[in-house]
Amino acid sequence: MGYTRYDLKKKNKNIFMFIFLTCGILILAFISGSIISNLFIKDINKQGSSNSTKIPKKSVQPILDKKILAIQCGVFSNKENAEKIKTSLLAIGKPFIVEENNKTKVILGIYTEDKANEVIKKLEENKIDFSKVSFKYNLNNPCDIQIIQIVDAELQILEELSKDEVKSVQTKQLKEWCSDLKEVSENNKNYSVLSDLKKYINNLPQEVHKENLEEYNLYLYKKLKELKI
Repeated sequence: MGYTRYDLKKKNKNIFMFIFLTCGILILAFISGSIISNLFIKDINKQGSSNSTKIPKKSVQPILDKKILAIQCGVFSNKENAEKIKTSLLAIGKPFIVEENNKTKVILGIYTEDKANEVIKKLEENKIDFSKVSFKYNLNNPCDIQIIQIVDAELQILEELSKDEVKSVQTKQLKEWCSDLKEVSENNKNYSVLSDLKKYINNLPQEVHKENLEEYNLYLYKKLKELKI
């Protein structure tokens, strides 16, 4: 009977080579896949970073063609009554108390004319008594122009600070802008007010906080009341 002769050593050697090559292919495939995957992920990350948008800083743009005024919501001889009115106005604005001529005044806020009209509409809808407080200044005078520029810039900061979601506002831009204003003659009637405002801004902290909002409003109101024509 015939038979086939097998070379067992050769067969084992072939099996070993097959396993070795298979493992090598799998390892190379894994390494190649990892490299391609990493390159792909990096490419996506690069695309994502290039499409990211930086939020531009808000620039200070003073308004000179509109009036600055305050809205007053009562004058009281009893401070407790003033405090009650102040509390009732919190739903509309950020009111503050002013002591003048032995009377306590409740000021809802200081506004440019357009903003004041929006607030007045809310007061009328809620049938709340109010009066407008105007300030004296001359926009043909370089000193007064700078004062109103500074006041308007501060109002922008205070308006931002009044928002519920805002806890603090940076003052760096305001300080830099104010320091770049040109010098005016000291002979102007309101030069002392201008000088005080510039010093006040220069001494502000790097961030102003919501809990000091009433203090900032009160200072601004008092300086506006000092203006003369």
